[in-house]
Amino acid sequence: MKKILGLSLLAVVLAVSSASAVRLVNKDYSSYEVKITCNGSTRNTHIGAGSTADLGSGPCTVTLVKSGSTTNASGSQDIYIKNGGFSAN
Repeated sequence: MKKILGLSLLAVVLAVSSASAVRLVNKDYSSYEVKITCNGSTRNTHIGAGSTADLGSGPCTVTLVKSGSTTNASGSQDIYIKNGGFSAN
């Protein structure tokens, strides 16, 4: 019984922590090089075509390296890439 209760609590904690993460969602058929800064930590990476990446709780700033376009998000906000730029959805 304790084991089931412990696993249930772990599942709730994981669900709450992932629900409050900033997500980067690429709706394009192209991959993009992005510069991501979250909580003062910066990294350069790629997001593949049609993929999604959890960035953390934020605040986060994401820059599309090729165009220089930048956007910000925090909490459970999603950042969408569509038609080569950032989109509301």
